Amino acid sequence: MKVGRELDALVAEEGIGLPKVEWNKETPCPYCGSEMHYLVARAWCSVCSEWRYGPHKEYSEDIAPAWEVHKVACGWIFSQRREYLHALQQVVSGRLSLESPHKLVAWPDVLVFLEPVDICLAVLVVKGIDIDAVDVPLRP
Repeated sequence: MKVGRELDALVAEEGIGLPKVEWNKETPCPYCGSEMHYLVARAWCSVCSEWRYGPHKEYSEDIAPAWEVHKVACGWIFSQRREYLHALQQVVSGRLSLESPHKLVAWPDVLVFLEPVDICLAVLVVKGIDIDAVDVPLRP
């Protein structure tokens, strides 16, 4: 599985518990809820003035929706929040090279050098989903 629509759907449905949404001409914009104009595999939201490629927000590619996932995880009971932090540190440190100065610091107020996919993968780990099949390149 690559970063994108499939991972976004998994995060939405399994990670944060949103209902399964079918992608069809009746599906509203996931950001503003407005009606969209469909063209093959994508849709135009005239309110947001953006193309959409699936029924869920782009959790794995955009930090704003990913931060919504992070806020959901921060609202979990203590044991799950602790597990989320640990998973987040593992995901980040596992994909940074050994020479990299990037670290995760000052939980829960400041998170540095996170990418949206890091948050998504950590949430999936807490929910018991195997993330080894997710194709994410190492960062320098």
